[in-house]
Amino acid sequence: MADVDVQLLSRVLKTLERSVRAAEDVDPFPQTVAVSQSASGSLSARASPVKKSKKVKKAKGGSDDGMGGDDIDLLADELDQGLKEVSSGVDDFALEKLTRDLDVAIDSILAAECCIAVLASDRLPKQV
Repeated sequence: MADVDVQLLSRVLKTLERSVRAAEDVDPFPQTVAVSQSASGSLSARASPVKKSKKVKKAKGGSDDGMGGDDIDLLADELDQGLKEVSSGVDDFALEKLTRDLDVAIDSILAAECCIAVLASDRLPKQV
């Protein structure tokens, strides 16, 4: 290490320092988004609880809104399908963000290990 130019060594350490600092504020598992593992083994973000639709029993006089029980069931099924589509989009986004954050964290850890290896070596110039 004594033969390596001091300016070159300083530039390498500065580059590694940027990689280390990039992950200082990374929080791959924030408390606001709960991540659960489904039975299939894939990760999914848990959405806020949604009430399941209850089947409305018609009184003998019929309903006031003019909708029959089949219409209500059809609307409930469409609403459930729409919620599933939205939640799957959230799952994909959360998984991509988690992957990105973990990649940044891994790169930062490797850069920190490189800095430690360089600084722990013998016969470093005093300028470093």
